[in-house]
Amino acid sequence: MNNQFNEITLDHLMDTEKITNHVWSYDDRYVLYSSDKSGCLNAYRIDVATGEKKQLTFQTDNAVQIAASFPNDYRFLFHSDLGGNERSHIYMWESDGTITDLTPCETETAEFYDWNKDGTKFLYGSNRRNAKFMDIYEMDIENFQSKRIYENDQAYQFGCASDDFQYLAFNKLYSVSDTNIFLFDRQSETETCLSPHQGDVFFDAKTFSPDKRYLFYRTDENSEFTYLNKYDLITGQAEQFHQEVWDIWYVQYSSKSRYMYMGINEDAQTAVRLWNTVTGDWVELPDFPSAQMTNVKISPSEKYFSFLLNGSTSPNHLYMVMLADGQTKKMVDTLHHAVASTDLIEAEVIRYPSRDGVDIPAIFYRPKSYDI
Repeated sequence: MNNQFNEITLDHLMDTEKITNHVWSYDDRYVLYSSDKSGCLNAYRIDVATGEKKQLTFQTDNAVQIAASFPNDYRFLFHSDLGGNERSHIYMWESDGTITDLTPCETETAEFYDWNKDGTKFLYGSNRRNAKFMDIYEMDIENFQSKRIYENDQAYQFGCASDDFQYLAFNKLYSVSDTNIFLFDRQSETETCLSPHQGDVFFDAKTFSPDKRYLFYRTDENSEFTYLNKYDLITGQAEQFHQEVWDIWYVQYSSKSRYMYMGINEDAQTAVRLWNTVTGDWVELPDFPSAQMTNVKISPSEKYFSFLLNGSTSPNHLYMVMLADGQTKKMVDTLHHAVASTDLIEAEVIRYPSRDGVDIPAIFYRPKSYDI
């Protein structure tokens, strides 16, 4: 029997702060994030230089989910529904605390997608025309007037858009293992299937190259794991871009396209790779054994790499890395002050043989109170 551990009360564990998302302000001065520290998810910001935290919204019933900061000032967008009705709208917060519902149709559900390159418009999905389908809208932030740019009667799932919104890429789901990618060109008003295939093959549009020539997408065609391909919009040819011995989950460019980062499902954890597109080198990131980086972001100046870090011994903590020298800083610690991560049980990935000899992976928790 091993009793060398600290007992933790349920109240202490329940008092853990929950962080769900974060974004950078346009000038790298602040990181904005959603936290339930007040008892309900609200928007907070932390000053990168001083570490000072400030609560920005004060909801008591309706959760505030940070969506995006404005490209040229301190305003930001967030999602929220009313009383748990699951009809999320897009709201704008202004520096004086004013909050405006930008998608006020009572029956609609809206979802922010992305800004265009010059920061004058943003793309979002809404089902206000037809409750069954998410159409694509473009909102001009000069007058906050929106227009529908794509009627989604095919029940496509939005994949990504080029940074001038000329190209829209969609995923069509037939089953969890069989999908297609469709490309809509707003300039020519044409729609093309980019992934004709036979049998069950998975395709998932993720991002466009900055010059709009390539569409990067995930696929498991002729492979056990999903890998990254790029489709040449000029030649119509596709080629493999990157493959791992695990599933690639996502890929994204930083705002100025100096970096590309991707997430890999590596043995029950998300491993992150960061590639410098200028030098062609992989960037060394800090190693956190038994923990994973999620909600990865790169600041607008591309000086900072930030993420939420969680594992079996910690909830989401907010971290920042200076890309110039690799210096790492924990910005928000979400554990109760009476709880140390060393008091919690660290999970192990184990494998045990089945009757047919195939190794079965599993997550194993070894109690601290017993020697096994």
